[in-house]
Parts: sequence; C-alpha cells; structure tokens
Amino acid sequence: MRPLFDSLGDMLKDSTCTLLADRGLSCLPLIRLCKQVRWQYVLRIKQGEGFRKKWGHLYRDWQQCQHSITQPGHAWYGEVLLWQEHQFPTNLSICWEAGYEEPWILVSDLPASHARVTTYGKRMKVEATFQDYKRRGCEIEDCRFRQREHLHRWLLVVFF
Repeated sequence: MRPLFDSLGDMLKDSTCTLLADRGLSCLPLIRLCKQVRWQYVLRIKQGEGFRKKWGHLYRDWQQCQHSITQPGHAWYGEVLLWQEHQFPTNLSICWEAGYEEPWILVSDLPASHARVTTYGKRMKVEATFQDYKRRGCEIEDCRFRQREHLHRWLLVVFF
C-alpha cells in the first residue's frame, strides 16, 4: 500500500482524504500508514476481532465484536482498545441495519457514530462503479494504457 500512498500523495496533498477499506485490508500497519500521511480512515473489521469498551477512564473486559450486537436494528458507538495483541485505542462503530445479514463493524480515527456507517456506505458505491467500468461496459482490462500516469488520471476521473 505504501507505493500507492506515495503516488497519490502529491496529487492529494491539499485535500482531506478518508481511506475506506474492507475486512481483507484492515490492519494496524494500514492505520499507521494513514496516520503518517495524515489521512483519516474508516475500516471494516472482522466480527471475531477483540476489543475493550471504554468506561469512564477505564476499559471493560475483552469481548468479540460479534457478541456486542446480536440482532438487526441495534447499534453501538464508542471508544475502545482494539486487538488484544496491540491494544490500539480507536473509535468503534457497530451497526446492524434491518435487511442486512450481519452488522458492519467499523474502526475510525473519527468519532464513533452512525456517520461512520454512512461514510463507509460510500465504499459500496465505489465498488459498484468499479464493477460497472470493469465488467459491465467500460472493459478496463481491454484498455491499452501505455503509461501508468494515464491509467491513474483515468481512475481519478472515474471515481471522483
């Protein structure tokens, strides 16, 4: 990910950026990279991840995310220590909206709230757009870009 951040750094240096990432990419090294380049982050994590809820100035016992929300229509937002091996302080937003199979469990450097869920929801639009341009008409894999810069500019126009 570092080369991607480096290549985008100059183009986005005067912008406020928020990285949205799914469970497969979410990890402490990615969070640290976001902090280094001064990007905000909203990352979805796996249901089995452990955390401790902040209670006043103390933290409660370790629990797994999957046990904190048990049915659709429920949500919890707050400060936590994440990952027992790292004990990383962050904000956790857990929201299980009606009609979904499971809750979204999101960590962010921004305050925990339903606004994080709304922000992360933008990732789904990007995913759908990417599928449209890749498989449903634009055929990006058939494009004949000869220079990486041309592809990068094209992707920025498509997604922003």
